[in-house]
Amino acid sequence: MRAAPVTSVLFAACVAVFLVDLIVGKNHWNNETLIHFGAVGRRWVWAGEYWRLFTAMFVHIGPVHIAANLFFGFRLCAMAEKAIGPWRFLVLYLGSGLVGSAVSVLGRDAISAGASGALFGVVGWMLVALRAQFGSWSAFGGILLEKIGCRLCQRPGSFIKKTVDLDSIGDTNCLNSSRAGVLRRKASRCCRRRLLKLVGC
Repeated sequence: MRAAPVTSVLFAACVAVFLVDLIVGKNHWNNETLIHFGAVGRRWVWAGEYWRLFTAMFVHIGPVHIAANLFFGFRLCAMAEKAIGPWRFLVLYLGSGLVGSAVSVLGRDAISAGASGALFGVVGWMLVALRAQFGSWSAFGGILLEKIGCRLCQRPGSFIKKTVDLDSIGDTNCLNSSRAGVLRRKASRCCRRRLLKLVGC
């Protein structure tokens, strides 16, 4: 909570809306209930209910939907908030959510809800920031693939945090080519050791 207050408040709001829907909703997560709680749809936005572009990111369609967003999104958002600060993160998250809702409305005539648009925006920012840290897409991509292979052999859920230190994003002293080469060699050796261990060599 203290390390990522904005992330905690945003996800708490999602859980609160979900619980209210669960308690007072007559037909949980059908179209009528989703619209009542703020989901977005083309006909409603075209009718002037633009606020739905905002509220839709706090509405979720069932327990699996919100559980998946909480499980995969909270840690990513907390890392991003710690890296760029609470206010910049809030702008990033809400702005991405609004854009995601708008794209959904323009792309299809259906009811939609959830924090996926906001989370994709956070992931997109991470990729761009990491690319800037490594200096080029090729250097970043090569190291990332090797580190992913190594971490997936070890702990599937840990490779994002351990690939790079997100706390250093924004530092003017970005990784140079020699450091990138060292990381690449270490990742390759790690991968080889893990693969040999898996096959029993």
